Amino acid sequence: MRVPRSAVVGSAAIAAVLIGMLVGFPISAAKSATTPAQGQKATPGHGGDHGVDPRIIERGKGTFALYCANCHGFDGVPNLPGTPDFSRGEGLQNIDAALINAIRFGVRSMPGFDQTINKEELIDVVFYIRTLQR
Repeated sequence: MRVPRSAVVGSAAIAAVLIGMLVGFPISAAKSATTPAQGQKATPGHGGDHGVDPRIIERGKGTFALYCANCHGFDGVPNLPGTPDFSRGEGLQNIDAALINAIRFGVRSMPGFDQTINKEELIDVVFYIRTLQR
């Protein structure tokens, strides 16, 4: 079954607002994060077009490369045993709030990045890792 693009864009906007509320962003900032600038079109990632401003995906990619890729691999294929394979969707069934908490506070052997990655970067990384699923 094919999901209409309008439903995906609406879901991304709702997710951004909820994430923004969770981490303390103003709702207007979360809404604008999912809306491409006038004349701009969101580009699909490996996981498809999520209706997210491509600048968010790029920022998330940069933060991911800096802090996450050593273990999770640049393309989501892990470098360490026991690390979720984002390219296969492992761990991505979790809601965004759970992913944010995992990044902030750590999971099993993964350290937390609460003191390293700011709120905006957390959201950017979550949107980015969702594009890695093939």
